[in-house]
Amino acid sequence: RKAKQARRDVRRAARRARNNAAEPTLMDILRRAVAREHPLNLLSIASLFINVGKPDAHGRERYLDDVLTSWIGARDPAVTAVLAVLAELLVDEPAAQLRCREEVAARNHVLPQWIRDLPQAEAYRAVRRRHVLADADELVLGIRFGRHEMTVAVFIDHLGCSSITDGGAVARPVVTPSLI
Repeated sequence: RKAKQARRDVRRAARRARNNAAEPTLMDILRRAVAREHPLNLLSIASLFINVGKPDAHGRERYLDDVLTSWIGARDPAVTAVLAVLAELLVDEPAAQLRCREEVAARNHVLPQWIRDLPQAEAYRAVRRRHVLADADELVLGIRFGRHEMTVAVFIDHLGCSSITDGGAVARPVVTPSLI
């Protein structure tokens, strides 16, 4: 009986491991983003958290404080990395920025070098493409921090109150203006 039960337990554990491997948890995604060579994935995740937590353009309340509280409760190096990135991205939320910085300082986790380089990020090239009827602009920025470079592009629709309607980033240097 004991041997049969042990075989069943092994089969069940293997099945659970297969099921868990198929659907990564948020912590798995964070850990992979921190482990990657280029920081774009973790920057995108932090940006998503800010977008979820801040009030939207229609005045619907969102709760950045609640988002931060949930992350501050998790004591994981990947969460510490997210909090450090949030501390650099929340420039228009000084209270939330300070809260993130204090929490990161209280932890003993080692952060990747690129996170420590974020305050020295510089836009080294900017390209503006204008729509032929001046209905829209596309801004393309080359950004460098530490040994990493990335290109960020935003589309500004002037017919819609000059609002940003689309954007994206790639983990490559900005291309020359003649090729855009």
